Amino acid sequence: MSKSTHTVPLTVFSLMTILMTMASFNTYSFQKDLTSTPIIEPSLQVLAARIAPGEFLPFSVRLINFGIARRVDVIVYYKIFNGNNKEVYTQNETLAVETTASFIRNIQLPKDMLPGAYKIVAEIVYANQVIAAISEFQFQVEKKIFGVFQSDFLRYAVFMLIISVASAGGTHIFSMYSKKYFPKIMQVFSQISSLDVSEKNKRHPP
Repeated sequence: MSKSTHTVPLTVFSLMTILMTMASFNTYSFQKDLTSTPIIEPSLQVLAARIAPGEFLPFSVRLINFGIARRVDVIVYYKIFNGNNKEVYTQNETLAVETTASFIRNIQLPKDMLPGAYKIVAEIVYANQVIAAISEFQFQVEKKIFGVFQSDFLRYAVFMLIISVASAGGTHIFSMYSKKYFPKIMQVFSQISSLDVSEKNKRHPP
């Protein structure tokens, strides 16, 4: 009975020791894998938040290697999604990254692209990849009228219409009041002039 009492705690202690050793080994293996494997993260930024169909969308991309510093060939996928999260455009290129890589790209949008909110996604794929690497950025597609974005053109048109109406109304009001009051004003000036002449004649008779 006494032998059994001392054996159980020893067995539990041994089991805990084994589990802790395995956990330490797994952690060490995972850290070793991370330090010996390239971990590349993309950072994407659109340089024009609003663009018209058919124009070039400029954006900058920065790739950073947080893992081992060695040359890695990566495939960069550029994808554009509409407001319904439907892919409407895709292209890719292969780049060599050692520590960091920064560059600017331009994608020409289709001329028949519908206006609305979109997002561009940069996704990279490389050998022995352990972490998904995706970066995205929002932008707006809007048509142009005479080289001006449609919303801006409408604002300018409304502003000019208000100015024109105000100018035409002011001219009409001035013309109306001029016709009505100008003869009376001239009559008053004429009377004032006559009084001045009479006053002068009284002071300096001929």
